[in-house]
Amino acid sequence: MAGPKINQARDSLIDIFRKLRPIDAFNIVLFDDSLTLFRESFIAATTLKVNMAVEYAASKVVNRGLTNINDALLKAINMFDNTSLIDD
Repeated sequence: MAGPKINQARDSLIDIFRKLRPIDAFNIVLFDDSLTLFRESFIAATTLKVNMAVEYAASKVVNRGLTNINDALLKAINMFDNTSLIDD
């Protein structure tokens, strides 16, 4: 994904972050031929963490080339097995 599509995806992601509530938990999984996690586990959607995620998304959600969505989805799904490990 490149050009206007990646820009729209990044802007939408940032908009979603800004709508999170403090009781929500989230993480970011970026992927191409490898995976990059924002944090190792879900994190609480505090104002500080949301602001950090917005900055991260603004700088890191870019055209990364290949798309290995399978590993990204598996990593994201496996995070749900460890929901007791939410990093506050």
